[in-house]
Formats: sequence, structure tokens, C-alpha cells
Amino acid sequence: MPIIETRYVKPAIPPSLAMPCNPPVRLPDRTLSAGDIVPLWARDRASLKACTARHNALVETTK
Repeated sequence: MPIIETRYVKPAIPPSLAMPCNPPVRLPDRTLSAGDIVPLWARDRASLKACTARHNALVETTK
């Protein structure tokens, strides 16, 4: 009788997908104007978008 062997192979995960997400921008300890806040908010949103894309790619890689 033939021997049937089942092996579970972990997919290779690109290192770029394993990068941690950037922390939120640290706010300066002073009163902030709208002109100060908008660029900080935009940087946080861009980081969140990039992290979400990496997370989704990681999920797809490991399905």
C-alpha cells in the first residue's frame, strides 16, 4: 500500500507585511491651531491606510 503523508506548509510572508503599524503622531504640549492639527491628522490617516493595506495583504497571504 502506498504511504500518504500530509504536510502543512506555512506560506512565506514578505518582511514588508510584518512591519508594525506606526504609532499615532505625538501632539506637542501647547495649544494647537487648525493649521497645526490638519497635517498631524493627515499623517495619522495615511499611516492607518498603509497599515490596513499591509494587514489585508498579510491576511491574503496566509489564507
